[in-house]
Amino acid sequence: MDVDSEDWNQIVAGAQRIWMETWGPVRSSGKSQRCNFVSPRKLDGSETFTETSWRRKRRHDIDTALEDLPHKSRSKILLDATVASVPSWNPSMGSKENSLLQSQAEDRACAFLDSEPLLPHEIAPHTITDAAAASVKRCDADRQQDRKKQKKLAILHRPDFADLQGLTVHIQAAGMPVDLQASCEAHIQNQGGVLIGADSVPQAVIFVVQSMRCIDMGVRVAAGMLGGEIICPRSLLSKGADGNRVSYNPSARIKRRIFISDNFVGHHLDMSSNVVACVNAPSSQWRWCASLDEFRRFRLLAS
Repeated sequence: MDVDSEDWNQIVAGAQRIWMETWGPVRSSGKSQRCNFVSPRKLDGSETFTETSWRRKRRHDIDTALEDLPHKSRSKILLDATVASVPSWNPSMGSKENSLLQSQAEDRACAFLDSEPLLPHEIAPHTITDAAAASVKRCDADRQQDRKKQKKLAILHRPDFADLQGLTVHIQAAGMPVDLQASCEAHIQNQGGVLIGADSVPQAVIFVVQSMRCIDMGVRVAAGMLGGEIICPRSLLSKGADGNRVSYNPSARIKRRIFISDNFVGHHLDMSSNVVACVNAPSSQWRWCASLDEFRRFRLLAS
């Protein structure tokens, strides 16, 4: 701070005064000095302020507050709760409650027989029947759960590499070295694949690109709408043992209505031409709308 010595002394004196008023004076603690940041609590002189006295006072305050509350018996509390819940109760809640009670009864029956607390002649016949039915039901539920789990794991598992025999393959030449492209073409022909040129990209089911970060618009649209795999040359030459692969489900197999405005075509000519080619593909279930009003009518009908 660029101030005179006299002004500096006044500033320091003011800061010391504010510190003393806020935090109190410095107190001694053992061999070192430290600041007392908490103002000491003033005692009323009746007793020493300790944890025991605080607990005693706290219990007294709670007992006094409980005495002021109106006393209710257990049956009165249950009755009040029942009356209050009647307006919000509906049949769906009753069905859920019955299902919960049924599930709990099945759990008790199965646990009762598994633990074998009684001799066979001491178990009621209906208990054995109910427990057996519950056990069969639980086994079926476990099998269904296992199938769902295996299905999820199969989705996450790396899919097997497709046999190229008879499959149509497109090689994106952009960014790919000439010798590497020649190697990929020779491998595809040796495996029985059919090469597709740049003018027939929607007909391909496998797309070979140099890098996943540099994929042409036509390849992205064709794979996303008609399905297929986008792979790198390493994955192609190693038959899926190495490299990157991305599989796409055919979104155009689901029936949809589509409309493209002239304004969109004017601003996104490349994307529009690729979408038109994929919509007109034989496997596509997307259908054109002649106008925006027609598209809105189909949308209202679908909703």
